Amino acid sequence: MVLLILLVSIVFPMVSSPLAAERVRFALSIKVPGYELPILAAEDKDFWKENGLEAKITFFKGGGPYGRAMAARQIDIGISGSTGVLLAASRGLPMMMVSDFWLSSLGIWVAADGPIKKPADLDGSRLGMSSTGSLPHIYGQAIAKILGLEGKIRFVALGGLSTRMAALKSGAVDGHISPFGAMGRFQQEGTLHEVLRFINYLPKEWVGSAVTTHKEFTVTNPSTVAKSIKVVLQSIRSLRDDPSWATRKLSQMRGYSPKLAKVIYNDMMTRYTKNGYIKRQAVENLRNFLIEHKLISSAEAPPVDKVYSTRFLSTR
Repeated sequence: MVLLILLVSIVFPMVSSPLAAERVRFALSIKVPGYELPILAAEDKDFWKENGLEAKITFFKGGGPYGRAMAARQIDIGISGSTGVLLAASRGLPMMMVSDFWLSSLGIWVAADGPIKKPADLDGSRLGMSSTGSLPHIYGQAIAKILGLEGKIRFVALGGLSTRMAALKSGAVDGHISPFGAMGRFQQEGTLHEVLRFINYLPKEWVGSAVTTHKEFTVTNPSTVAKSIKVVLQSIRSLRDDPSWATRKLSQMRGYSPKLAKVIYNDMMTRYTKNGYIKRQAVENLRNFLIEHKLISSAEAPPVDKVYSTRFLSTR
């Protein structure tokens, strides 16, 4: 009888307890509405738990710090600019993209009443950005070449949005590289002007920001990778299906008026991926773009098939 009670006390908890959630250190390379909104939806609507994950969320101040944290294995998977993946891979860090996320709304913003009115006026300007090696930095260098202003624009690493805005106000920089989601309010108020939007200068087939991870993590934790992607895509779908939640959250987080929250929401919804699938041509275009603008050499550029995978997506 004593033996039976002992066995029941040991076995019953094992049978009745749910399986422990897989832990994942999930990160975002920068905290802007387009990046953070799906992750907030995942937390508010328990998508992590629903998919058997326990996520620790970390925000960085740019692609550079994100990449260094990935190299040091301080994070497992997250959302970052695709260009950073190829740059990292060209330097020996085996990062890879495992799901598309969205097309960047990054643009160059200046004071509305300042002297810079059109792209050509950027000659001799100083532009603030998050960090060196980040998506804004890489795009900025490429756009400078496209505009014939290579070496004529100085890029200044300033960190977060508040420091970029302060630097512009003080005259320390002439403009800064920031996403529409964070700048729409100032455009609506008439204080800032968007000189150009980067996506308008890029090839049609493109991968802007992606779910990215260390290649070794895809080998050791394939289930966690697949589940993390599922959470991100589920969150994006929930934003499309529940615009009132999304606009309300934007208003709460950023102090947007209902009208502005709707403008920002509508812009973001045109940029999120539908299914996470990354087209090979998009990665080829990205690779060729970086080589053409001498951001990586053809000898250092990683093979296309080494920097992305669609095998962790449940459906196309």
